[in-house]
Amino acid sequence: MPLDDSDPEKWHMKEHTEVKHRILRKYLTTWTRIVSSANPEVHYFDGFAGRARYEDGEPGSPLLAIDVADRNGDVFDTFHCTFNDYDFDNYEILKDETDKKVKGCENENKIKHTCFNEKFEEIALPVLESDAYSDLPSMVFIDPFGYSGTPFNIISKIMNIQESGNEVFFNFMVDKIRRFLNDNEKAETITRAFGSDDWKDIRQYSDRKKQEEEILKLYVSQLKSDADVEYVFPFQMKHPDKDVTLYYLIHATNHFKGFKVMKDVMFNEGDDDNFAYLGSDHYGYEDEQTNLFEATASEDIRVKELRERLLDVYDGSTVTFGDLLKYTYRRTDLVEPHCRSALETLETKDKIRVDRGDSDRGFKEEYEIEFKPQNQRLTDFS
Repeated sequence: MPLDDSDPEKWHMKEHTEVKHRILRKYLTTWTRIVSSANPEVHYFDGFAGRARYEDGEPGSPLLAIDVADRNGDVFDTFHCTFNDYDFDNYEILKDETDKKVKGCENENKIKHTCFNEKFEEIALPVLESDAYSDLPSMVFIDPFGYSGTPFNIISKIMNIQESGNEVFFNFMVDKIRRFLNDNEKAETITRAFGSDDWKDIRQYSDRKKQEEEILKLYVSQLKSDADVEYVFPFQMKHPDKDVTLYYLIHATNHFKGFKVMKDVMFNEGDDDNFAYLGSDHYGYEDEQTNLFEATASEDIRVKELRERLLDVYDGSTVTFGDLLKYTYRRTDLVEPHCRSALETLETKDKIRVDRGDSDRGFKEEYEIEFKPQNQRLTDFS
């Protein structure tokens, strides 16, 4: 029999949860500082907030968010927090823990929090579409124990409440979906989770990893096509002791800057075998035909391949460094330092010319970079 969400067995901090929370803390900190520069009020919504604290005393996501707000109180006028959990026992503890946390904050007067005891699918839109929050930038954290309470139509509407869209950071329980692919009693629930019954085509595959890849591919495709999300980035969370995917953390945004920051954070967390950075053999990128690298390739080889691809794609063209960053982030498993390294080598080899104005070094997003036509390049590199 499944455990209740308030069962203490569910509230022991696990290694992968620590990583998830590190990613959330780092991203929420940067997100808060970026969006506050344009809007003095921001909103964080935690749809499955739980009891706010684990059995060993470690803080959960609600306390983490309040702490981020308190530490960055210099950049906003008001940080609104909405915490929800459908389990009543969790809700009671959640209220108590968040009340105590806010009262102990240096910026208490700037942090406004509200707790709800509702189903996520019934409270998310009423809150986010309300007069209080509909015009505010909202970061929505969705971290359920399963997949039944997160219908796709709700996720899609959340992303489209504002013209520029809210941001969603989502725990996508791919393994639980995979295990019930052939259970007809779960079919309607899975269809709601995807917003489509195309998932039934995945039943033809018997290999676990293939099923997992197709599930992820379909969900990412749905976010891009049906929810009209521009940037979707998944991060694989693996079991610490065996080669099994627990879930994917999916970040969805319509802002390149948010996408870049999250990818930077995830890249730095994906440096051992317990947690996987999704390389180009997965579906985190805009067009799988333009994926460049195997995730197992050494960094030097991948940067070399990036240099070669940039030369091919931009041959004879002039683009900005910002354009090249977008290409690197959308089409490869590399980040800004790799792009800079590739360009430094190209410049040394006289394959590009960088217009820096009065400056003589470095790269800024507005700098124009001329890729010399192949017949004008003086040297080759190995």
